[in-house]
Amino acid sequence: KLKRLYVVTWLLTWYRFVLLHLRKFFARVLQCGELPQHVAIIMDGNRRFATQRGLPKLQGHLFGFDTLLEVLTWCLELGIKEVTLYAFSIENFKRSKEEVDTLMRLALEKLTEAAQQEDWAEVHGTTIKILGATELLPLNVQAAVAKAEEVFNSIHTKGKVQLNICFSYTAREEIVHAMHSLVKEGLKPEQITEKEVEKRLYCPSKPDILLRTSGEWRLSDFLLWQCSHSWFLTTPKLWPEITFFDLFLILLRVQKLQQQQQHQHHETKP
Repeated sequence: KLKRLYVVTWLLTWYRFVLLHLRKFFARVLQCGELPQHVAIIMDGNRRFATQRGLPKLQGHLFGFDTLLEVLTWCLELGIKEVTLYAFSIENFKRSKEEVDTLMRLALEKLTEAAQQEDWAEVHGTTIKILGATELLPLNVQAAVAKAEEVFNSIHTKGKVQLNICFSYTAREEIVHAMHSLVKEGLKPEQITEKEVEKRLYCPSKPDILLRTSGEWRLSDFLLWQCSHSWFLTTPKLWPEITFFDLFLILLRVQKLQQQQQHQHHETKP
């Protein structure tokens, strides 16, 4: 038994070693081309992942959270500066009370854990913003949101990656919120421009890529203003199934599309 345990441990160590170096190799391949600075993701498929495996829905969301952390780590390794994730739509409040309460408890637990990871944030230089109508969240979740943002945004090694989590969010509410801000500030109609609107959006920066998992081709009211010129891609994989290699192929595909676009642009020049 001890010998078998030793062999299994050795194999796992070797597997992790090979995987790490493969990731470094694939990262170098991508860095030969133009890397996106901002990637937005609709994390779809947690519930289906659980249902297909006969698990409670909560387990699907837990697996999804683990994937979130892995994807953030991969983006750090690749040098992607900003990641925006669609975690919870305002429309999700229409789900059963049991599921909503479960998701709020999970959010409270994970945000509380995040607020205790100051050392991790310091090492990785990660800052966090929770974007959306957070006033719709339970008071204890609102407090956890504020605490997590305070911890991550007070670190001294900022600048490596900005993580935006859209929670209690829809793009239509975001745009309405921006309009309300313009009215409250007393701007005249002729003063209202695209730039003025963008300044008041929850997420003012524009993603280079919008990725949706689970094979769906819907925007689901996510970053409608910001993604007007983003590459929109989808993968049949459910969110908890996503691997580094999936992300590598998606980014490689976008680089190819960018090269084709640049080639066509040069051909149409007089």
